[in-house]
Amino acid sequence: MKTKICFGLLVLLLAFASCKEKKETGLNWPVLDLMPHGLPIAVMAPDSARVSVTKVGAIEDVTVINEGAERYSVQIYVQPVITSDMAELKANQINEVKSNADFLQILEEDERSFLYSLKQLNGTTYSFRYVHLQADKEYVFTTGFNETFTLEEAKRLLQAVRQNQETGE
Repeated sequence: MKTKICFGLLVLLLAFASCKEKKETGLNWPVLDLMPHGLPIAVMAPDSARVSVTKVGAIEDVTVINEGAERYSVQIYVQPVITSDMAELKANQINEVKSNADFLQILEEDERSFLYSLKQLNGTTYSFRYVHLQADKEYVFTTGFNETFTLEEAKRLLQAVRQNQETGE
């Protein structure tokens, strides 16, 4: 009997830890399929997220923003691939970010993405870039413009975007 109680408590503890981890990482957001908007990709986003697409020539600007209480704003730029060299594509994004007069520093980096900080009048804001290639398109994910995010919020958005793209390959 004592063993069953201990085992039950252990299972509950593991379940609680698992739920807590999902909430912190943003992985509790459902997958939002963007195919109805003409994009063969998906992102993890809150249920109340709204999608808008603007096309200028061959470039598409996709905004996924939450209309609920939870902070979520992701911008996706879609354009024809100019090279399949991921290092070059990411370097182009780094150069673009560093050209911003408010750029402070790159905080984290991997082969497809980087997290960076920008100075603002009221402190520091954080953002990311994540480059994804699919077929003949380059998808650049970033935080929504004119939005300010804490480091934790930017990491959560990046992880949700990264998780969905890398598991979808």
